Amino acid sequence: MMKMRRSSNNLMQFTPFGYMWARLNSQKLVASHSIYSMLEKEPFSEFFTVEGWRSFVHPKDLFKLIQAEEELLYTGLPTVAEYRLITQSGRHIFVDHHMYLSGSSTEQKIMSIIQDVTEQKSAAVIVDAMHKSFFELDENLAFRRINEHASKFWQLGHQELAGKNLTTVLPQIDGTDFYNILSKALAKKINISREVIDPVTHHWLNLSATPYADGLIVIFYDIQHEKETEQRLKKSIVNYHSLVENVPDVITQWNKELKLIYANLAFGEKAGVSNESLYGKNSSEMGQPDEIAVPYMNSLRTAFVTGQPAEYFNSFATPEGELLFYSRIVPEKNEKGEVLTVLGIAKDVTELKKAETERERAYVILNTMNSACYELNADGIVIFANKKVKDLFDISTEKILGKNFWDIFPDAEEPGCFEAIQVSALDNKKYAQHEYASTVLHKWILLTATPAKNGCIVLFTETDELKSVTQENLRLKEERQAEHALGQSEEKLRELNASLELQVAVITADLVKQQNILKQAEEIAQAGSWEYNVKTKEFLWSDGMYRLFEMKKGEQVSPGAYLKYSLEDDLPVAKKIIDCIEKKFESF
Repeated sequence: MMKMRRSSNNLMQFTPFGYMWARLNSQKLVASHSIYSMLEKEPFSEFFTVEGWRSFVHPKDLFKLIQAEEELLYTGLPTVAEYRLITQSGRHIFVDHHMYLSGSSTEQKIMSIIQDVTEQKSAAVIVDAMHKSFFELDENLAFRRINEHASKFWQLGHQELAGKNLTTVLPQIDGTDFYNILSKALAKKINISREVIDPVTHHWLNLSATPYADGLIVIFYDIQHEKETEQRLKKSIVNYHSLVENVPDVITQWNKELKLIYANLAFGEKAGVSNESLYGKNSSEMGQPDEIAVPYMNSLRTAFVTGQPAEYFNSFATPEGELLFYSRIVPEKNEKGEVLTVLGIAKDVTELKKAETERERAYVILNTMNSACYELNADGIVIFANKKVKDLFDISTEKILGKNFWDIFPDAEEPGCFEAIQVSALDNKKYAQHEYASTVLHKWILLTATPAKNGCIVLFTETDELKSVTQENLRLKEERQAEHALGQSEEKLRELNASLELQVAVITADLVKQQNILKQAEEIAQAGSWEYNVKTKEFLWSDGMYRLFEMKKGEQVSPGAYLKYSLEDDLPVAKKIIDCIEKKFESF
């Protein structure tokens, strides 16, 4: 009880204050004269009840009073609640309500001391605003005071503003959101904090309006720089998102359950399905085979446990076939260092792996060549040498890889070598050949330099071997040419035989024809012939005619002989013949 009294004595030092008390489980409330004054009521004009007192408490603060009462009854220790009261005239005041238990165990009372802290509250707000811009308005929105920060912000100088209306001093504010916030806070007696554009400077402000007693305290600070930074950040986020969505690499984000929560466009394109259909699934649930899904999920799980980034080669099954990725797993942490999500950045190296395989295959082929082969990069550094290099130049491959070619090449001083390799192939990307007598090897060497994408390929071949190969190639070429010529000759012979056979057939046909003609002529010659001279009437017979008619050669004859020697049945024909000869002179 001594402690309670000391608390009560200390509280009595604050003014204005009032006190009241109520018995437990009773609705009656005894209040002092000051309590009525605080509520702007006529002293003792009515008796208070517990519910009557609560009706003056701001509805939004009533829970504070009830919680304090419950804590007092539960612990038995003094409690304090800060809340707002609405006076008879509607004015809002802030009070601290100190409560403690008093009396015997059979008759306990709740003792209350009510302290009006409105002015202290106003002072606390002002103190809080010492390094911010603030001003105080009366109930008519006229200035009571304004600090130096606010005056400088609005460039008001040192003019006297007390009693002047806000919209008179700063007419740009009238009717704006800025003005409406102040009016609403004053009219409804509520605290309002909001970001708003200042109509005077057009800067973004963080504005806080706090009503008290019969006025309003306004605190604001310039957040234009923060807003501009925010806009740049938003733009940066948009640009970053655009970049992430359009990069060819696959970017994914996974939660602690190893479920996919984000993927860029490249992931959907590689997977062959929409990203939305894969969200909320782990690799196994996406349909990936266990030999692919399990190792990848283990790598994600490791990142969550260790919090360390890691790099992996992993496969991914797609409709186009299995792809190979080089993945970097990056944990994403909060400010406490806890891993919230894991980011996966995967580069498709399928084609690169194929290219490496092809390159390895090419190296196998190069190692079977009879020529010494070097591959140089653009800087002339040896990146490959086949086995023949050791046989020809007696240099082990291990000693020359990664070295500058001109530092390890035995024939570097031989004329023409530098020009063929460095000048032609490396510098000008031109094919070059050069034959020279190596003073080191005591052999004739044929150098061939072929430009490559990032360097060149250089071959060294012993000329004697080349000549041997060349002669063999020439022999084979001559044999093929002879076979070709023989084939052409045989073809020509076949064509000539066909032509001769055709000619023989034509000649044979002509001979047959001539033979027929001769036969006919012979038959005609055997039958005989005659000639009749129309003018002299002379009728001349051939020997065959005399023979046919069995007459003596030279005997005088006339056309009438046909009538004399003709058969009776053939007389009409004979007469027609004579008629044609002597009278009509027509053929018959």
